[in-house]
Amino acid sequence: MVESSTPADVAAIQPHDSYAALRHREFRWFIVSMFAMVVSSQLQAVVVGWQVYRLTHDPLSLGLIGLAEALPFIAVALPAGYLADRYGMTTAFFGLATAAVVGFLVLLATMPETKPSPA
Repeated sequence: MVESSTPADVAAIQPHDSYAALRHREFRWFIVSMFAMVVSSQLQAVVVGWQVYRLTHDPLSLGLIGLAEALPFIAVALPAGYLADRYGMTTAFFGLATAAVVGFLVLLATMPETKPSPA
């Protein structure tokens, strides 16, 4: 008769290694890229809020940013999730492109106007 092993028996034989996943190079790259993506998106949210408040000095405008971000998210969450799963890198490049466009528009909005000097 073959004796079945329980999870407790297996745990007694092989100690759990909490860092086993980090031994895989691809997983380490995944963790680093996810960290960079989360930090950059959080920085972008802070910068957008800061810029809007700097231009308007209106707390209501600052609050409307949250609404402007939440409504499209609610409207397109399911189809966007499907597209992100299907075309992962393509959607990441779209995020990069939109961040670059926002940065360019901010630079245009904050550039000092140059007036021609009288001759």
